[in-house]
Amino acid sequence: MNRIEDIRFLQEPMKVCRGSDGDIGKVCVNDVCRVMKRVSFIGDGTAARKCPSA
Repeated sequence: MNRIEDIRFLQEPMKVCRGSDGDIGKVCVNDVCRVMKRVSFIGDGTAARKCPSA
């Protein structure tokens, strides 16, 4: 079963999805855009198109 948790990356929280083996399988695109200061991708909907959970 996958579990979602928050981790810290560059002092910012990011949501990741871990598989049953504990490895990170998915990272929230919206959080990546926020950490990388790509707010234009969040504002114009690019992040939401790539990651529906955003």
